[in-house]
Amino acid sequence: MKKIISLIIIFASICATLCSCSVDKEKEELYIFAASSLTDCLSEIEDIYEAENPDIDLIFNFNSSGTLREQIDEGAQCDVFISASSTPLEKLDCASRYKIDLLENKATLVVSESNPAKIQSFEDLFNKLYNTEILLGIGNTDVPIGEYTLQIFDYYNIDVSKLNEKGVITYGSSAKEITSQVKEDLVDCAIIYETDAKIADLEIVEIADKGQCSKIIYPSSVLDISNNFDLSVAFLDFLQTSYAKMIFKKYGFTPID
Repeated sequence: MKKIISLIIIFASICATLCSCSVDKEKEELYIFAASSLTDCLSEIEDIYEAENPDIDLIFNFNSSGTLREQIDEGAQCDVFISASSTPLEKLDCASRYKIDLLENKATLVVSESNPAKIQSFEDLFNKLYNTEILLGIGNTDVPIGEYTLQIFDYYNIDVSKLNEKGVITYGSSAKEITSQVKEDLVDCAIIYETDAKIADLEIVEIADKGQCSKIIYPSSVLDISNNFDLSVAFLDFLQTSYAKMIFKKYGFTPID
């Protein structure tokens, strides 16, 4: 009887050890740095991907692409960088080992809910900025949405310095920040991404075409500083599946085949 009890205790101990090893098994961590405009759709994709890959933990850092580039150059751990333009990627100190163009977005002119100035288009906006007391929210020049906004200004031959002197422009450090400004009626209008406008349920009065600014492409790259190259490539490959594309489309992005 004592032998049987001893065997049971030994067996239970082995089972407990095995279970403990299974529970304590560390997950592979992937560090994903992504433009703030991707927050909603990638957060949804995160839940799905981790459910299908329980041994992988996706750790996201959402911010303006310019800020993310600075963080990477300062030594932040990053496996995958998804930028809102090619400029931050090109300025990185490290190189890309695997790169794809993932998504397309558009720049839009949106207005506050009341739209007291009755702004109807980009041209109408710029005429009123010079002649009336309205406030426009745009991105800083070191973030992609600010970069695209300056292209729109150039198209209409707008002197930004004169508008700054008039005090009719306010700046934001990310697309999300600018979206919040117009959503909270802190500005009369703003130039933001189409996806952010749709998520915030803002009125779009004009969408910039290819003549007004360049295509807004989101390049995605596995960096050469990554400690998990194969897993990072697998994650980017997942972002190109029909299921992931369906989620991107839901938030207003156009997947690139």
